[in-house]
Amino acid sequence: MANSVLEIKVQTRDVVGKNVRFLRKNGKTPIHLYGNGVESVSLEIETDELTRLLNRAGPNTPVSITIDNDSEPRFTYLREVQKHPVTEKVLHVDFLEVSTTEEIISNISVGLIGESPAIKSYGGRVNQTMRTIRVSALPKDLPERLEIDLSSLDRFEKVLRVSDIEISSDVTLLTDSESIVVRISAPRRAATTTAGGGEIQEEVTSDVAPSDEGTEEEITEGQ
Repeated sequence: MANSVLEIKVQTRDVVGKNVRFLRKNGKTPIHLYGNGVESVSLEIETDELTRLLNRAGPNTPVSITIDNDSEPRFTYLREVQKHPVTEKVLHVDFLEVSTTEEIISNISVGLIGESPAIKSYGGRVNQTMRTIRVSALPKDLPERLEIDLSSLDRFEKVLRVSDIEISSDVTLLTDSESIVVRISAPRRAATTTAGGGEIQEEVTSDVAPSDEGTEEEITEGQ
């Protein structure tokens, strides 16, 4: 699902270099706007407004920036956030302006939803081998996050692939669709020390879920 657009208002900035420290003392933070074929602009924003934005925006969240009293806002994405190494206070933020009519390429995070029957009934572990996938879309269609449902994983060693993620028809998948995203593994064996000092392996659980037969499948990393 595409993101809703966040909006901020900013002002052009004349203060540069070391003098920006006085800007921060007055409750404002310097920001920078740049883009392909776009003239770079030095800007400033009320620090409180910027803080609210940073609490909501991620790298794939569109941000509409209105400069001074311009009638046309700029369509941007949050990029570099510079912070003080000790206080963690935000010192400077960069925004990337993009064309709303040209597709962009981005890495989208993959979240897990649902519950695996194999985990619920027999224990075991969820191994997420891929946390982002690469896609291409118009800025307005770019998803902030994708999800994959674990509810079909009823056997150990069963996997979910990139092709199992529901993706809008407006989004083009660039990562190999056969790449593995999630695998369900059997519970770890616990080592128990015997009286003679040796170790024996014991199952964590006495119930054993059936597993898919066949050779071990290769985990393919995404692009």
